[in-house]
Amino acid sequence: MMKGVARFLYHFERGWKQLGSVAS
Repeated sequence: MMKGVARFLYHFERGWKQLGSVAS
């Protein structure tokens, strides 16, 4: 279960940073 959570957070952070770079 922890692996699933870690993977979710990893993709969430990557998507968030990508969104930020696109918005800049």
